[in-house]
Amino acid sequence: MAVTGTGTQDDPYVVTTYAELVRKVGGGYVKIGNDINITDEYPDGDMPALRPVNYGIDGNGKTISNWYRTAGALLIEMYDSAHIDNLTLKNIYVTSDGDIFGLPSNNAAWRFNNCKFSGYVSGRLYSGSNSYNHFKNCSFNIKSGNSGSSYYIMNSNCLNCYIHVHFTKNGGNGLFGNNAKVENSYIEVTADDSVKNTVNLGQFGSVTNCVIDSYLTTSQSLESYSSADFSIINSTHAPNYTVSGKLALVDDEHWLNTEYLASIGFNAG
Repeated sequence: MAVTGTGTQDDPYVVTTYAELVRKVGGGYVKIGNDINITDEYPDGDMPALRPVNYGIDGNGKTISNWYRTAGALLIEMYDSAHIDNLTLKNIYVTSDGDIFGLPSNNAAWRFNNCKFSGYVSGRLYSGSNSYNHFKNCSFNIKSGNSGSSYYIMNSNCLNCYIHVHFTKNGGNGLFGNNAKVENSYIEVTADDSVKNTVNLGQFGSVTNCVIDSYLTTSQSLESYSSADFSIINSTHAPNYTVSGKLALVDDEHWLNTEYLASIGFNAG
């Protein structure tokens, strides 16, 4: 099917293949016309990155699946005030180190809104820092193979997000970097039995009004720090937490008790 539209915000390019998306994304606004399975077009694996995203991508509630890369981790490179909305990125599989998203290091208001990400990554999602809420109303279901010295999965601002990370390797295990700001979000942490070391929530990042649910074994622990407003951690599944800052352990008896949570300073809504 030929690409339709003129690329303006009111009349975006409507694309139906990944190749069309790559070709048009740098020159105007784009709308995804149907679900796209990248392996239909790139059956041997590595596909080109989306770069640069200069304007906006309207995912239109569609799914792009099977993002496969073994050389060069970059999948999406955003510029300035570019945005991606209402899109599911499914079955990401990246075995090379590096950042999945290439994003401006200044305070440009690029954003992902109402997007879903799932898959396996060896590197990080993003390592820059900004003051904007760049991931808003998004969900992450990520299996991490990161074992390098740059331990964190993300170093950005997340608002109203669901974040699940499952760690598969020893070393380099952390959720958020120094500049991450995570607000009003649900954070879940799991790990393979072979992972023996500490998982870090983020020593210098700020976690505000979040619920952290950890399923780590007794041979693992979650070190949790926050310099922001109050958040709570479910202590039921593993008691060996190190908590500092404005974080509190809450046992199963009080986990959904809004009256109790309010009494210790947590806004349960």
